[in-house]
Amino acid sequence: MRIVSLAPSCTEILFTLGLRSEIVGVTKYCDYPLAAELIPKMGGWMDIDFSRVLAQKPDLVFTSTIVQQNVAERARELGLEVLHTDPRSLPEILESILQTGNAVGRTHRAEELVREICDDADNLRKKTEHLPKKKLYVEEWPLTVSGNWVPDLLEIAGATGIGKSGQLSFRVTPQDVAAFDPDAIVVSWCGFGTRVPLQKITERTGFRNLRAVKNRQVFVLDDTLLNRPGPRIIAGAHALARSIHGI
Repeated sequence: MRIVSLAPSCTEILFTLGLRSEIVGVTKYCDYPLAAELIPKMGGWMDIDFSRVLAQKPDLVFTSTIVQQNVAERARELGLEVLHTDPRSLPEILESILQTGNAVGRTHRAEELVREICDDADNLRKKTEHLPKKKLYVEEWPLTVSGNWVPDLLEIAGATGIGKSGQLSFRVTPQDVAAFDPDAIVVSWCGFGTRVPLQKITERTGFRNLRAVKNRQVFVLDDTLLNRPGPRIIAGAHALARSIHGI
């Protein structure tokens, strides 16, 4: 099978399912595992060069999340077979892994992977469930609350947030954050990795008097751990738990 993956999360799932040799195209943002960087690039997140995709003669193209709906539709218009997943919660991420496994003939491995993820989540939850719940503001873009599956990760990590599981990320004002007055702030801007300077948060108008800022509980986490709905998703919960509980 010849596979083109147009989303980093899909690429990670496919690698974990043991399909490295069958992936013939990825995007410039597919940077994990490192071997993905050696695969021909089809473009970026939205700016796909479909001439390159067609040249690879893929049997199956993978796209993911609401932001790639148009990409998936364009690929289908070109006659390509597409599996588009749009998970918005942790259970839906697990379902997307199973869908991927079924589509590529790796059903058993996908089921194993889902069990591994669930076991990891359960083990972390056991460590945090008796700890005091921390109020956590997680930001995926300036003044944009991390939604979708991130509230699920907060629950596992022993925290509560502003949004709800399955709710798309949404804009807030400094006044909204001040009213919530979080114990800690986690910054995980899409595409920035860990490169967000803390002062962009601590010196933001309306943030200086927040409890989290006063207590120096502002953290920058690798955005790929929180923003990619793939096999490393519980690593994001672990990163949150380390930041706020030290475990």
